[in-house]
Amino acid sequence: MEVKSKRADVFHLYDQKKQLKVISQRVGVQILYLLILSCVGYVLFFWQKPGSVNEGISGIQIFLLYFIAMFGTIWLWSICSVILCTLLGNMWAGIGCLFGIVIGLISKAGSSFFGNLGLFSFSSCKLNQLMSESWIYGTLVSFIVGLLLFAVLPMALKKRG
Repeated sequence: MEVKSKRADVFHLYDQKKQLKVISQRVGVQILYLLILSCVGYVLFFWQKPGSVNEGISGIQIFLLYFIAMFGTIWLWSICSVILCTLLGNMWAGIGCLFGIVIGLISKAGSSFFGNLGLFSFSSCKLNQLMSESWIYGTLVSFIVGLLLFAVLPMALKKRG
């Protein structure tokens, strides 16, 4: 963002703690915005009154499961994009690398390699398996990897200079 508005040199003059705070605020706003859009999409889906999709599970439980899975996914890919763009020093290179990673993970080889630990395991579970723990492991992996990447962010900022 600073590069586009020609403020990158000023941003690099901030101490690392302030840079981390600014980046954390931006990622927080981004995550909140995407979660709101996800919830709106969820409401609009059920506003159409689709057929029976809940198999005896309450709508609130399904929404909470959806929200947890969406938060894990959005958290991971938001932090991953920040790390890649920071390390590569170019927003488009970071987006391209992230796109390649996502394509690799959703491919048949990536899905079969990771199995239930796959980051997108929620999207591939059957409707009658929503309450099983099989997809939760992939969401936990998303949270943990996101936390690890967030912990690495200060080192990435230091490396960037």
